[in-house]
Amino acid sequence: MRPIEEIQKFNSMNTNFYKEVGESFSETRQHPWDGWKLCKKYIKPGSKVLDIGCGNQRFSKFVSDCDVVGIDNSFEADVRLDIVQALLDNNMPEINCDVCVAFGLMHHIPDYELRVQLIEYMLKCGDIAIVTFWQMSDKVLSKAESLGNNDYLLGWQDADVRRFCHNFLNEEIGSLPFEILDDFVADGQNRYLVFNR
Repeated sequence: MRPIEEIQKFNSMNTNFYKEVGESFSETRQHPWDGWKLCKKYIKPGSKVLDIGCGNQRFSKFVSDCDVVGIDNSFEADVRLDIVQALLDNNMPEINCDVCVAFGLMHHIPDYELRVQLIEYMLKCGDIAIVTFWQMSDKVLSKAESLGNNDYLLGWQDADVRRFCHNFLNEEIGSLPFEILDDFVADGQNRYLVFNR
């Protein structure tokens, strides 16, 4: 595992990023992703859905016929929580659901073992976990500061603030020790994996 101090440093950087630019960032995140439509077959009407890294809760609007509980370090979340710190403390909340999702979150988890731990948690909560892995375009990478090991610092518009992001290669995604139910690319740069308990 990466040194705890390093994980916490990058996590604090991301917390500060969303505190500083959360409003303008949220304005660009008002519409559903195309990939969500392909996920609907795993989410029946009336399902209980756990949305980890829910942001401004736009996914709950997309599946408005479901009971969605959103976890995030944002004011809009149903359960306000620092996800990375909770993983480090082994203190994620016990919530039973039918499906657990994490969209646009995994690239902010600054350690491979913590990513595996998060998926394990998701599969304890529900029978199915749906996760996106951001595979950055050359355009995005050209604006990023490389930290090595496919880790980058990315800015936002003209703000003087940066966030930690991990770029997922196919080899890393393929090394995850879980049963894969579905695997597809959507939204241009997101690889979706559907894991089965």
